[in-house]
Amino acid sequence: MKRIVTVLAVMAVMLVPAGTAFAQEDAATDAPERHRDYGVLWAKGEGHVELDVERAKLGMKVSGDVTIIGPSSLEVHIDGVRSNDLESNADIVIALDDFTGRIAIVGTDFTVEVDGKVALKGKGNGSASFLGKGWWKTLHKRGLWPADVPLTMVFGGETDANVLN
Repeated sequence: MKRIVTVLAVMAVMLVPAGTAFAQEDAATDAPERHRDYGVLWAKGEGHVELDVERAKLGMKVSGDVTIIGPSSLEVHIDGVRSNDLESNADIVIALDDFTGRIAIVGTDFTVEVDGKVALKGKGNGSASFLGKGWWKTLHKRGLWPADVPLTMVFGGETDANVLN
């Protein structure tokens, strides 16, 4: 009996690496394609912010002037209320003066400009420009907003936080 248990234990130990390798191979081939241009951006401060987004999910708390321009498929929620008409095929242009509240945006190919106080978090890819006083952070880098010359950076994937200015 001891001999059978020993033989079965040795066979089990020998088969574990083969089973693990087989499982890893299946996981690698069946996994969905991962986007390399995905990044995260946090920023908080006061001044002028410009976002040129290729694809993102963005949340902001703002006190100031806001302009959002994007395609009709863009989802914009202002203080929890959807602000764009689902049946419209026209581009979305939203201009808010002296606005204080929260804005959530999900979509592709849109721009956002803010003059005032802003706290934002975005997931996706694009570029951002900051001027004023505040801080920014990505998954790998962080910095301060300059007061005189705008800082422009790219967020997302391998180009995460490449400072252009």
